[in-house]
Order: sequence, then C-alpha cells, then structure tokens
Amino acid sequence: MCGTWEGPEEVFKNVTGYLSVAEAAARVRVSPWTIRWWLTNGQLPRFKAGGRTLIAESDLEAFVRRESSAEAMARNTKRTAAARASKRSAAKKA
Repeated sequence: MCGTWEGPEEVFKNVTGYLSVAEAAARVRVSPWTIRWWLTNGQLPRFKAGGRTLIAESDLEAFVRRESSAEAMARNTKRTAAARASKRSAAKKA
C-alpha cells in the first residue's frame, strides 16, 4: 500500500532555494499581489510545480538589486535635473 498523502505545503516545505509568493512578499516587504504583478509582467521569473508558483531566492535578490539601483539612478537623475534648474533660475535672476 502507498504511504499517506502529504499536502502541498508539506511537499514543498523542504525545497531549498525557492520561495512561495507569500514568502517572497514577506522577504522584500511588499504585498503578495505585488509579487504576482511582477510575475505576470515577466519582471520576475517563476517556477511552477504542482500548481504552485515558486520563486528562486537568487532571482528575487537579483530583481530587488536591479530595481534598487534603477530607483537610485532615477532619484539621482531627478536631483541632478532639479539642481540644474535651480542654477539656471539663479543665473537668470542675477
């Protein structure tokens, strides 16, 4: 006879290197809906197993690093543009 069936939570509990949508959301402190949005848009790769979506920890870390550097670059670009505008307006007043 076969052994007892373990539910999906038990089966995937011991998988290392992969996170569920909820675990990934908790790791990067966003809503699970945000993780699903990134998955749907192809921004974050996924692995489907047994009807479950799993995200490689390394993919999540790379995505967060990429997004963080993009946000930093955008902030710096805005600051630089604001500084240039401020200098121009000061030069016009003088």
